[in-house]
Amino acid sequence: MNLGVILILTAILLIGQSAFAQKHEIAFTSGGLKVGERGFDLPQPGFLHFSTGFTYEINYAERLFDARLAALYFEIPLAGKLLPRGKYSPFATMGVGLSHFSESDTTIANQPNPNRSSGTNAVFAFGFGLDVKVFSILSIRGEVRDLYADLPPLNVRALSDRQHNALISAGVVLRF
Repeated sequence: MNLGVILILTAILLIGQSAFAQKHEIAFTSGGLKVGERGFDLPQPGFLHFSTGFTYEINYAERLFDARLAALYFEIPLAGKLLPRGKYSPFATMGVGLSHFSESDTTIANQPNPNRSSGTNAVFAFGFGLDVKVFSILSIRGEVRDLYADLPPLNVRALSDRQHNALISAGVVLRF
């Protein structure tokens, strides 16, 4: 290709990108995941207590509809925002994704875990949060989500097969 064609294609791409300015966003958040306790019946009845785990998320979202007062984004999961152009933008989210749980290397008695395993499964997520705009392309995000998932792999038979996992996280959002 000659230089003229390359320059024309570059100009078209740049003009097209500016027409879609700040329609996309990428969020980087991390926080804590709290599970609570879970009853089990084998080998003998009792309760499991889970500690808070560290989590991280990377989300991509594309704005599908913007009515200035509210906007709808396609995200995995799906998210909706109020006042998307304001300094403070509350949002709600729901969707389906994947979760991955791993057992500890040690048991409660601080002994090596002989049956350590991990598992990945489908999760239903819903939650809410707040974006605080710092610059036109940068926001700070705080959010709370409930991740309703299969139980993590356990060395005992639990009394239920699904659980709620509370995720509280914060991070940054880049808009382009």
